[in-house]
Amino acid sequence: MPRLKLLPPGKIALGAKWFRDLVYRIEEIKPLDGRFIEIKETGDGIIINASDVIELNVCKDGNPITITVVGTE
Repeated sequence: MPRLKLLPPGKIALGAKWFRDLVYRIEEIKPLDGRFIEIKETGDGIIINASDVIELNVCKDGNPITITVVGTE
């Protein structure tokens, strides 16, 4: 997925296309199945099942962080 163009510094108006691209990008980001991780999409969101201790990179308050998830079998 290509990077979005950076916004120039200072006061600007967001164009509709740039805003739509941003929304589509956020909606595109989803967790993937992998080692010890099973992903199930539902009408309420995404359920992540883990069968071991795993680390996930997530966004909190606009900043990237890593959380540790303890899974059970």
